[in-house]
Amino acid sequence: MSRGLIPAQGRWIQRTWDITAASTFSEGDALGITTLGQVSLYSGGTGNFLGIATHRSADSLPAGKVVFEAPAGAGCTVMVNVPTGVAASALSFGETFGIYAVGGSTSFLTKSYTSTTGRPFTIVGAISLSPTSRIEAAIKYDAVVYGSALSSLLV
Repeated sequence: MSRGLIPAQGRWIQRTWDITAASTFSEGDALGITTLGQVSLYSGGTGNFLGIATHRSADSLPAGKVVFEAPAGAGCTVMVNVPTGVAASALSFGETFGIYAVGGSTSFLTKSYTSTTGRPFTIVGAISLSPTSRIEAAIKYDAVVYGSALSSLLV
């Protein structure tokens, strides 16, 4: 099983927030925020990405709370899992994508979402595929890209 999303570059901050009663997530899962202002497992195809879970929902202390890591602004990138069967030629620097669940971990990239909102991540790292493939991505919020690339400007 993969470890899930991993904060890579930039300043990430830890926050504690209320979770929905039905939330079930693992360490490294993408988390989103609901319309009621609670944290739940990230819903693929939406732009509600909030951060990365630091523990399993069953281990919440105090009960009903989650500790998560959130990007604190420009320069933040995250390592994302690449699912089996994705060819390197299918991924390009600067390409956007979404996140979905594979094997109980909401941390795998997908290009199947067609809306800009549903693709809140942008590839900014080297594309290297292996059995445990990961790729570095910047996070987009309302047309702002949080991330950095040494030799490229993302607009």
